Amino acid sequence: MPDIGVSIAVYFGRVPGTAVAGGIMLVVTTQMLEIIIGAAVLLAVFASVMRFNIAPNRRNFFIAGFTSGVMGTTTSIGGPPMALVLQHAEVNKMRACLAGYFVVSCILSLIALSATDYLTWWHVKQAAFAVPAVLLATWLAYRIAPRVKPQFVRRAMLILCTLAGISTLARGLIGA
Repeated sequence: MPDIGVSIAVYFGRVPGTAVAGGIMLVVTTQMLEIIIGAAVLLAVFASVMRFNIAPNRRNFFIAGFTSGVMGTTTSIGGPPMALVLQHAEVNKMRACLAGYFVVSCILSLIALSATDYLTWWHVKQAAFAVPAVLLATWLAYRIAPRVKPQFVRRAMLILCTLAGISTLARGLIGA
């Protein structure tokens, strides 16, 4: 499981990744970003399924943080890089790491989106509407996490990453 140095490496990657995403959004269309990132997520899931192991070390957490910063800010799917690095961690530790990471990373993405005029009141309303579901899911997770097998969590995580990759790629290809 990541130590504090490894955890900090994630944020050292996330901050420049978010900044790079802000610059990318000024020159690359959302549709092109969705195609590239959707395909990249599917490739990463395929590599993971083929037993390509991503060690949870400082370098990989930095890369995951950077990649997550770019992906999360440009297409809203910043979870897969972190999930893939943490996929073999103990369930409660994985959940705690991801939860803490998402709080900080979402704030960073919102700052970048606001700075590039991509954040609107519609986004704020959608986020506020989602808060009760997030709180309910968090409450449920604390109660059921100890009973869930790690293999199930890994498979579910890979399925969610696959669905995120497919939907993002499809959105880019359809041009929606």
